[in-house]
Amino acid sequence: MNYNPPYGFPLRRNGTCLSTETSCGHTWGDFYACCPGNSKCPGAVQSIQNNVCCPEESDCTSPLKATPHCANDTATMFNHTGYFCCLEGQTGFWTDDPNNAVGCVDGVPTTSSPSSSNSSSTNKGAIAGGVIGGVAGLAILLALLWFFLRRRKQPPPPPPISMTTPANPFQDTPRELDSQANYPELADSSKQPVHELSSGRD
Repeated sequence: MNYNPPYGFPLRRNGTCLSTETSCGHTWGDFYACCPGNSKCPGAVQSIQNNVCCPEESDCTSPLKATPHCANDTATMFNHTGYFCCLEGQTGFWTDDPNNAVGCVDGVPTTSSPSSSNSSSTNKGAIAGGVIGGVAGLAILLALLWFFLRRRKQPPPPPPISMTTPANPFQDTPRELDSQANYPELADSSKQPVHELSSGRD
């Protein structure tokens, strides 16, 4: 069977479907899933995971997932937990409240729900925390690098003084005088004249 347009994934419209379209029903908020008028929407009468536009009332999700495309051949297809389509020039979006709900908006979607703005604040806080943590980590790494480089450039400390005995110790051994030494003596007194000193009694 041929599943080319007008069969495929439906448009998401903010408000009701056009009178020339087949409504798959309300999806969330003011959004509806809308198929071309000459197709059937099994999601309108039975519970299926994602709305599809089929040639009959039976679910044709499997062949459409094999070659995904929009039922409206001028629409743009998006995917968030399932395919959906928006009119040309619109942007697809999804929201947290209700969980994973999708829709289409003209231009770029803006956050309007409190849960979305809280999510944005949390993301800004996480980004700021990451930046501060990264800067602090970088500062610690630079401080460690400076410490190790400074320590490496310092002269090494002198080696500790060892209290061991030297390898060749000085030994003072007693010595004898030379036995061959010449000792000078006084000259022979017999050859010297002897003089008597006066007693001082004269």
